[in-house]
Amino acid sequence: MSNIRFLNELGDNLEAAARRNTPEPSGRRRKRRRLALALTVAVAAITGIAAANMFGGSGELAASSIGCYETDDLGGNVTVLDAGGEPPVRVCEEVRAEQGLPSERLVACVQNETVAVFPGTDCSQAGLEPLPRDYGQAVAKVERLGRSISRIEASMDCFPPGTLAEKARETLNRQGWEGWEVVIGPNRDGYPCGQVTAPSGDGSRSVVGILDTVNSKVVVSRGLPRSLERELYGKGGDGVGGAIAAAMETSGERCHSPASLMRLARDEFSYLDPNLTSRRQSLPEGTTLAGIRGRRYKAGCAVIGDVGAQVGPNRKTNLSVVIFQRPGKPG
Repeated sequence: MSNIRFLNELGDNLEAAARRNTPEPSGRRRKRRRLALALTVAVAAITGIAAANMFGGSGELAASSIGCYETDDLGGNVTVLDAGGEPPVRVCEEVRAEQGLPSERLVACVQNETVAVFPGTDCSQAGLEPLPRDYGQAVAKVERLGRSISRIEASMDCFPPGTLAEKARETLNRQGWEGWEVVIGPNRDGYPCGQVTAPSGDGSRSVVGILDTVNSKVVVSRGLPRSLERELYGKGGDGVGGAIAAAMETSGERCHSPASLMRLARDEFSYLDPNLTSRRQSLPEGTTLAGIRGRRYKAGCAVIGDVGAQVGPNRKTNLSVVIFQRPGKPG
């Protein structure tokens, strides 16, 4: 479990959105770069979260995501992401260019124990402190740990959690992480593999937003085999190029009933020979579907809203298809 305020407060649903709810394709796809959460959200949803969950120092800042603010109004919109070891200002300059925002001088500051980057020249103007002098060294240390553990994880498709925990302990000791320990998270049925890092959106994996800096712990959580994760969610782990995003897109190409949609899903995932189940529901209140799937849904058609994946005791892949269809429509 992460102590990073963005991850804890926004929760698992945003992580799922970042990985699975791929926008309808357009002529231009946004460049993806080590994104922990490539989401632009109203800052009101994430500011004011208790900073007591963190303790001060460059190490905590280095292990957290950064926020790239659109304006010098910290009550505005912010893009939350993993800097990937690069200077926060440089990263946010690239984000602004990708989003079509004007080029402005940016400043990186400490806000509630995380890094905030916004247009300006002086942190004190916003009542904030500048980044510590040793911030860059701390980032390099966190990045080194992330690269080392990522290489270990990549050496096996599905690490037993206990084995991965032992290798992570050896890495911490070798790199001088004094006082840190490795713990194994709760067992999750259907997720047999140990993992420490998380996909960063560009094919790499990172520990930013993952380390428990409150308790000085590295947590070995449970996940899918790496090969299955890449197949379903794409190389970057964000849904782009993955089989689930492709099936969701295909489901909007014509008007489906729930029954014909399941036939489509069986065809789309036939190479995995999965156990396939479905759950039919209306679109959650307050949410919409973009593009052709949204238009199909409004017309009463069934579309794929999501696909959950697990691995059974016999190593069989279990896929649960979430079907969105307006209430009152025939099955």
